[in-house]
Amino acid sequence: DEIVVVAYETEAPLAPGELSRLRPVLRRIEGLPLVADTRSLLDAQWIEGDSESLRVRGYARAARRDPAQAEALLERLQADPFAASLLLADDGRAAAVVIELDAGSDRPVERLPELIASFVSAFEDGGFSREDLHVVGLPSTVGAVIDTTYWNFKTLFPVVCAVLLLAVWLMFRRLWPVAIAFTVAAVAVVWTMGFAVLLDRHVSVLVSTVPAVILVISFSDVIHLVSAYLLELGAGRKRDEAILEAASDVGLACLWTSATTFVGFVALALVPTPIFRQLGVVLGVGVGTALLIAVTLVPILLSFLPAPVVDVSGGTGRVAGRDVLGAFLQWTASLSRRWPRRVVAVFAVVGVGALVGGSQLHVETDFARRLDGEH
Repeated sequence: DEIVVVAYETEAPLAPGELSRLRPVLRRIEGLPLVADTRSLLDAQWIEGDSESLRVRGYARAARRDPAQAEALLERLQADPFAASLLLADDGRAAAVVIELDAGSDRPVERLPELIASFVSAFEDGGFSREDLHVVGLPSTVGAVIDTTYWNFKTLFPVVCAVLLLAVWLMFRRLWPVAIAFTVAAVAVVWTMGFAVLLDRHVSVLVSTVPAVILVISFSDVIHLVSAYLLELGAGRKRDEAILEAASDVGLACLWTSATTFVGFVALALVPTPIFRQLGVVLGVGVGTALLIAVTLVPILLSFLPAPVVDVSGGTGRVAGRDVLGAFLQWTASLSRRWPRRVVAVFAVVGVGALVGGSQLHVETDFARRLDGEH
C-alpha cells in the first residue's frame, strides 16, 4: 500500500537516449514530498566474477558505455530473475518505475490525486507520451476514488442543481419559484454537509453524493409548497391565507413522505459497514433538515413577495406540459379500470423478470474494477 508503479512503453528500454531522458524524471520524482525512493532499470544490476573476485555491473551503465551491446543486454535482462517481469516486461517493450512513498501514518490521503498527477507530469515533461504511461498500485486506486469524490462535489452537484433549476422554471415559468427553491435547497445542503463533517471529517465517495440527493428532496418539498400556494391563490384566497393553507395542508403531506424517506435512509445504518452507516445517518438527517427548512423558510420567503397573478379558475398558472400530463394520467386510469386483470398480469410478468435478474446478483469488492477501463 506504499508502492506506485509507473510503467512506460518503449521500443528500446536500454537505448542511451531512453536512459538519458529517464534519469531527470526520476530525480524530479525523488524530490517530491512524500516520496521515499524509486527503483528502475537504472538500478538493475547483475553479478559476475571468477574464483578470485566478484563484480557488480549495472545494465544501464553497460548500455551507455557500449550502445552496440544494448540488445544483448536487454536479452540478458529479460532472463534476470530479479528484474524480468518486474522492471521489464516479458516482451522487452515496456519498463517500470517503482515509486515508494513515505510510510508515515500522518500522510494525508487527500494528497494522493495530486501526487499521482505529479508523477505523470514528470514523465510527460521528460518526453514520455501520456498514452504510453500506465499507473497502478493501491495509492493510485485510492487517488482515483478520491478524484471521483471531488468530481461528485465539483461536477455532479452543479449539474444536478442546474437541471433542477431549469425544471422548476419550465414548470412555473416564473423566476421567484426558482429563487426560493435554490435558497431553501442551498441551506439544506449546507446544514446536512455540516452535520456530515461534524460526524466524520473524512468524506467518503458515498457521502459525496449526499448534496445531490438532498438537493432533489429539498426541491420536491419546495415544489409541493409553491404549487399548493398557487392553487390556493387560484381558489380566490388572499396571500397570507393562501400561505397558511398551503403550509398546513401540503406541509403535513410532506411530513409523512419525508418520514418514510427518513426511515428508509436511516435503515442503511443497520448495514454492518461503517461507510453505509454514515451514509444512512447523514441522509436521514438531511431529509429531516430539508423538510424543516422548507416548511419554515418557504412561507417566510412567500410573505415577502407580492401575490402573483394566477388563473382564478383553480389553475397554478403556466405549467409546462400540464395538459399532456393530465391526459396521460387519465389514460392510465382508464386503462387500469377497463382491463385490471391484464394490467396485473403484465406487472406479474415484469416482476418475475425482475426476480430472475435479481438472482444474478454478484458482489464485487475490487475497487479497481469500478474505475474507468483506461485507468
